[in-house]
Amino acid sequence: MSRMKKLFAPLLFTAVCLQATESMAAEPEPGFITFYVGGKDVCRLRIEQGQTNLFIKEKGCRSGTIDEEGAIKLEGVRSATTLSLSANYNRDPVNPAGCNNALGFEYVIRTIKDKLTTDEITLSQIRTGTVGMPLVPGLKLMKVYEHAGEYPAYPSVRCLNIHFD
Repeated sequence: MSRMKKLFAPLLFTAVCLQATESMAAEPEPGFITFYVGGKDVCRLRIEQGQTNLFIKEKGCRSGTIDEEGAIKLEGVRSATTLSLSANYNRDPVNPAGCNNALGFEYVIRTIKDKLTTDEITLSQIRTGTVGMPLVPGLKLMKVYEHAGEYPAYPSVRCLNIHFD
Protein backbone atom coordinates (compact mmCIF):
# COMPACT_ATOMS: atom_id res chain seq x y z
CA MET A 1 0.00 0.00 0.00
CA SER A 2 2.78 2.46 0.84
CA ARG A 3 4.38 1.75 -2.53
CA MET A 4 1.14 2.66 -4.25
CA LYS A 5 0.98 5.93 -2.26
CA LYS A 6 4.54 6.74 -3.34
CA LEU A 7 3.60 6.26 -7.00
CA PHE A 8 0.22 7.91 -6.79
CA ALA A 9 1.21 11.07 -4.88
CA PRO A 10 3.61 12.45 -7.56
CA LEU A 11 1.08 11.71 -10.31
CA LEU A 12 -1.66 13.51 -8.40
CA PHE A 13 0.64 16.47 -7.70
CA THR A 14 1.61 16.71 -11.40
CA ALA A 15 -2.03 16.57 -12.51
CA VAL A 16 -3.02 19.34 -10.08
CA CYS A 17 -0.12 21.56 -11.21
CA LEU A 18 -0.94 21.06 -14.89
CA GLN A 19 -4.59 21.91 -14.29
CA ALA A 20 -3.67 25.05 -12.34
CA THR A 21 -1.23 26.19 -15.04
CA GLU A 22 -3.78 25.60 -17.78
CA SER A 23 -6.49 27.59 -15.98
CA MET A 24 -4.09 30.50 -15.32
CA ALA A 25 -3.02 30.66 -18.98
CA ALA A 26 -6.54 30.54 -20.42
CA GLU A 27 -7.84 33.78 -21.88
CA PRO A 28 -10.95 35.13 -20.18
CA GLU A 29 -14.22 34.90 -22.04
CA PRO A 30 -14.60 38.05 -24.13
CA GLY A 31 -18.10 39.11 -23.16
CA PHE A 32 -20.61 40.86 -25.41
CA ILE A 33 -22.15 44.25 -26.07
CA THR A 34 -25.68 44.39 -27.43
CA PHE A 35 -27.04 47.51 -29.13
CA TYR A 36 -30.74 48.35 -28.90
CA VAL A 37 -32.94 50.77 -30.83
CA GLY A 38 -36.51 51.33 -29.70
CA GLY A 39 -36.20 48.48 -27.21
CA LYS A 40 -35.26 45.92 -29.88
CA ASP A 41 -31.77 44.50 -30.17
CA VAL A 42 -30.14 45.31 -33.49
CA CYS A 43 -26.86 43.49 -32.96
CA ARG A 44 -24.65 41.67 -30.48
CA LEU A 45 -20.87 41.97 -30.78
CA ARG A 46 -18.11 40.01 -29.05
CA ILE A 47 -15.79 42.15 -26.99
CA GLU A 48 -12.30 40.88 -27.75
CA GLN A 49 -8.74 42.18 -27.56
CA GLY A 50 -7.55 43.95 -30.68
CA GLN A 51 -10.97 45.10 -31.84
CA THR A 52 -10.74 48.77 -32.60
CA ASN A 53 -12.54 51.06 -35.00
CA LEU A 54 -15.56 48.81 -35.38
CA PHE A 55 -18.00 50.42 -37.78
CA ILE A 56 -21.10 48.79 -36.37
CA LYS A 57 -22.96 48.55 -39.69
CA GLU A 58 -20.08 46.52 -41.12
CA LYS A 59 -20.32 44.22 -38.08
CA GLY A 60 -23.89 43.26 -38.85
CA CYS A 61 -25.90 45.82 -36.93
CA ARG A 62 -29.21 46.09 -38.76
CA SER A 63 -29.58 49.79 -38.09
CA GLY A 64 -26.01 50.92 -38.69
CA THR A 65 -26.56 53.66 -36.12
CA ILE A 66 -27.79 53.65 -32.55
CA ASP A 67 -29.77 56.84 -32.05
CA GLU A 68 -31.59 58.73 -29.28
CA GLU A 69 -33.79 55.71 -28.60
CA GLY A 70 -30.70 53.58 -28.36
CA ALA A 71 -29.23 51.64 -25.51
CA ILE A 72 -26.45 49.17 -24.81
CA LYS A 73 -26.24 46.10 -22.63
CA LEU A 74 -23.04 44.39 -21.47
CA GLU A 75 -22.84 40.66 -20.82
CA GLY A 76 -19.95 39.00 -19.02
CA VAL A 77 -17.43 41.75 -19.85
CA ARG A 78 -14.09 41.48 -18.06
CA SER A 79 -12.80 44.15 -15.73
CA ALA A 80 -10.59 46.97 -17.08
CA THR A 81 -12.32 46.99 -20.48
CA THR A 82 -12.69 50.45 -21.98
CA LEU A 83 -15.41 50.99 -24.58
CA SER A 84 -15.57 54.15 -26.67
CA LEU A 85 -18.83 54.93 -28.47
CA SER A 86 -18.64 57.62 -31.15
CA ALA A 87 -20.43 59.07 -34.15
CA ASN A 88 -17.93 59.55 -36.92
CA TYR A 89 -16.24 56.89 -38.96
CA ASN A 90 -13.24 58.08 -40.93
CA ARG A 91 -12.91 56.46 -44.36
CA ASP A 92 -10.03 58.68 -45.38
CA PRO A 93 -7.63 56.60 -47.56
CA VAL A 94 -4.66 58.64 -46.30
CA ASN A 95 -5.51 57.93 -42.65
CA PRO A 96 -7.66 54.78 -42.59
CA ALA A 97 -7.48 54.53 -38.80
CA GLY A 98 -11.23 54.40 -38.45
CA CYS A 99 -13.11 56.25 -35.74
CA ASN A 100 -12.68 59.99 -35.83
CA ASN A 101 -14.44 61.96 -33.12
CA ALA A 102 -13.40 65.50 -34.06
CA LEU A 103 -16.80 66.56 -35.36
CA GLY A 104 -19.20 64.49 -33.32
CA PHE A 105 -19.20 63.00 -29.90
CA GLU A 106 -17.47 60.34 -27.88
CA TYR A 107 -18.63 58.53 -24.77
CA VAL A 108 -16.07 56.41 -22.94
CA ILE A 109 -17.10 53.84 -20.35
CA ARG A 110 -14.93 51.41 -18.39
CA THR A 111 -15.73 48.23 -16.53
CA ILE A 112 -14.52 48.16 -12.95
CA LYS A 113 -16.00 44.77 -12.09
CA ASP A 114 -15.10 41.41 -13.65
CA LYS A 115 -17.65 39.56 -15.76
CA LEU A 116 -19.94 42.59 -15.71
CA THR A 117 -23.51 42.13 -16.92
CA THR A 118 -25.84 45.13 -17.00
CA ASP A 119 -29.42 45.90 -17.85
CA GLU A 120 -30.00 48.19 -20.83
CA ILE A 121 -28.22 51.54 -20.41
CA THR A 122 -29.62 54.31 -22.61
CA LEU A 123 -27.47 56.78 -24.49
CA SER A 124 -29.28 59.48 -22.54
CA GLN A 125 -28.09 57.92 -19.26
CA ILE A 126 -24.53 57.88 -20.57
CA ARG A 127 -24.75 61.39 -21.99
CA THR A 128 -26.05 62.91 -18.77
CA GLY A 129 -23.93 60.85 -16.38
CA THR A 130 -21.20 62.33 -14.21
CA VAL A 131 -17.68 61.72 -15.53
CA GLY A 132 -15.60 59.74 -13.06
CA MET A 133 -18.65 58.21 -11.38
CA PRO A 134 -20.37 54.85 -11.90
CA LEU A 135 -23.26 54.78 -14.37
CA VAL A 136 -24.39 51.48 -12.90
CA PRO A 137 -22.60 49.22 -10.43
CA GLY A 138 -19.38 48.03 -12.08
CA LEU A 139 -19.39 50.53 -14.98
CA LYS A 140 -17.70 53.92 -14.74
CA LEU A 141 -18.21 56.89 -17.09
CA MET A 142 -14.76 58.08 -18.17
CA LYS A 143 -15.46 60.74 -20.80
CA VAL A 144 -18.28 62.66 -22.46
CA TYR A 145 -17.15 64.71 -25.43
CA GLU A 146 -19.61 66.64 -27.57
CA HIS A 147 -18.35 68.95 -30.30
CA ALA A 148 -19.71 72.41 -29.54
CA GLY A 149 -21.99 74.03 -32.10
CA GLU A 150 -22.27 71.10 -34.50
CA TYR A 151 -23.67 68.49 -32.15
CA PRO A 152 -27.16 67.14 -32.94
CA ALA A 153 -29.83 67.03 -30.24
CA TYR A 154 -29.27 63.28 -29.95
CA PRO A 155 -26.24 61.31 -31.07
CA SER A 156 -26.06 58.34 -33.40
CA VAL A 157 -23.45 55.76 -32.45
CA ARG A 158 -21.69 54.42 -35.52
CA CYS A 159 -18.36 53.34 -34.13
CA LEU A 160 -17.04 51.27 -31.23
CA ASN A 161 -13.46 51.05 -29.93
CA ILE A 162 -12.46 48.35 -27.44
CA HIS A 163 -9.34 48.47 -25.28
CA PHE A 164 -8.19 46.12 -22.51
CA ASP A 165 -5.69 47.12 -19.80
